[in-house]
Amino acid sequence: VMFITDTQLWFTVASAVLGVLTFFAQRGCKIITFATEDAVARIPERFSSKVLAYTPTGLTDASNFSPRFPEVWDRMIEYMRYEDKLDNNLMGDIIFQSGAGHADLWRQSSCPLNRVAQEVRALGGDPADAAPRAPGGAPAGTVQRKPGRVKVPEMFRGKSAAENCLKSYCGVREPWWRSNSDVHWRISALARGLGLNMPRPFRVPYVPGLTVLIPHYGESILVEKKELFQDTQNSVVPLMHWLKQRYENEFSSFVGRMRTGNKCSWSVSGSSWDEYTEAQWAKIGRWASMRLQTLWRTVAGMCLYHPALQVHHDVQADRSSSLAQPGVWDPSDCFTCLVSMQMYD
Repeated sequence: VMFITDTQLWFTVASAVLGVLTFFAQRGCKIITFATEDAVARIPERFSSKVLAYTPTGLTDASNFSPRFPEVWDRMIEYMRYEDKLDNNLMGDIIFQSGAGHADLWRQSSCPLNRVAQEVRALGGDPADAAPRAPGGAPAGTVQRKPGRVKVPEMFRGKSAAENCLKSYCGVREPWWRSNSDVHWRISALARGLGLNMPRPFRVPYVPGLTVLIPHYGESILVEKKELFQDTQNSVVPLMHWLKQRYENEFSSFVGRMRTGNKCSWSVSGSSWDEYTEAQWAKIGRWASMRLQTLWRTVAGMCLYHPALQVHHDVQADRSSSLAQPGVWDPSDCFTCLVSMQMYD
């Protein structure tokens, strides 16, 4: 009797039933289409029609997506490369502009999309680094975006229903899904979300104000070397060793990115944590903070609203509005990240 009257049990059952009913309502009872369609291959078309609603469609006679979608997609992949979710090989397979994408760094993924030349330096660049300038004022090492036809990634080439079911439900994964399950989850969630009915987006600069409030109490802001590794003789496994084992592929991508940008200063030390320098530990600390419960990770994630608003401005702003003119438009006018620090004596 006590088991049957358990409120938590029935709440869980009711939530499951309500979730199933909501699924059918959102999908219009098209369960067969949901189970068999290649939703990832339809990302360009759906993203262009539902998110890039104010840009012209049709890159060529054979395409059905916005001419600005390749730039937006490459920008999203560049961010995932900067987060070390991808390595250079995988990144080259799933972006459009393969010739301009491998030298990913924070500066490149933060500059406006409509800039003709993008700053491309070695991997592992830091936002505080100064970009060298070439004669004529252009940043040194720039790569020109080539207009015209683009290379469509293989993941956007549609598959038959039988092939899609085999690769989705029988464990036969595509090559680009094998390295990192988080990348798979992000892209799959985007593909499924675009299949739902979505309201028409606001057009820049007519975007309402958005404020994110982050309460903070107790957890670390940015982890340091002493929290990740202590050179002692006891049998306690360092936290850094666990992080490397848990995110092995991401740590390999991180080391590769660091060595590409700092070949002479970044040594290959593996798990010999006592051999890393203080400068290297500063970068490792930021990498680890993005994989632990830290304020750094929360604020970094929320502040992605800022570059997202800037991308909306670059690709589909209302240029006739005085608010969208250069020197006037600022994403900070629409987005505010507010951190509440709870301090007690």
